[in-house]
Amino acid sequence: MAATDRPAPQHWAGAQPPAEIAAEPVVLVTFLDAQAYCGWAGQRRLPTVAEWQNACRSQQLEYVGSVWEWTATQPAEAGGADMRVLCGPGSTCDCSHRYHVTWKNAVKGFRCASTTPVATVPVNSPHELAMSLETPGRVSTPTP
Repeated sequence: MAATDRPAPQHWAGAQPPAEIAAEPVVLVTFLDAQAYCGWAGQRRLPTVAEWQNACRSQQLEYVGSVWEWTATQPAEAGGADMRVLCGPGSTCDCSHRYHVTWKNAVKGFRCASTTPVATVPVNSPHELAMSLETPGRVSTPTP
């Protein structure tokens, strides 16, 4: 948590999730928290709505829990507010939620995407097809 200068989710005791929820998606994080984590975790980023929906519709996403996931897309109808689109929950491929970047709750999470543009990602496995989306926001040590 110190590396991103962001606070841990409020239901954690310190920088690691409780053991009983370690395999579940990270929730109670803002867009800013998710964005900072993805940048720290091996120079990754949040996916755009188009990338997320492409991965969802081609059944390339692993779904864990019923979580709406932050995307990097700012909605056109934001009216100057710092809002982002959330997609989910699960395999619904719905991206209808819009929330302020500082809001969080128990059903808002994230997954990181590779920084490799979609058009250049080699199609060697199903997980690389859409953009190398990771499993929803589990805390891990970045790989070089």
